[in-house]
Amino acid sequence: MEVTYNFVNGENVIVLVDEKLGGTIMQLDKDLYNNNHRETRRHKSLNEMVNKADTFVDKNVNIEDDFLRRSDVDKLYEAISKLTPSEQELIHKLYLSKNPMTQTEYAKSVNISNANMWKKIQRIRDKLKKLI
Repeated sequence: MEVTYNFVNGENVIVLVDEKLGGTIMQLDKDLYNNNHRETRRHKSLNEMVNKADTFVDKNVNIEDDFLRRSDVDKLYEAISKLTPSEQELIHKLYLSKNPMTQTEYAKSVNISNANMWKKIQRIRDKLKKLI
């Protein structure tokens, strides 16, 4: 039986072997082919995944912007926590509540004028700017 041996440098040599050894060599070649086929079926190459990377990218999401926005929100909440309880209540009622009040409504609820309300809000905003 003739068996072809392929060298790494591309040279091919035909070798004469008996039937039993030839059958074993052919079975080993077949097993090697099947194992390689099985492995390549299960796994994707890195190049293939890199080429398909655009398929998995969500163009509507910008991770960097989301991170910076969350970081800014965290800083804001940390600064708000350093305000006095009455200032925190004002910020919550005017800006953070699900149903925010107007400045006029809040001024009436705490019995102060609209001008005093405006000044109070300005002082709180300035305080938050310094804290942030």
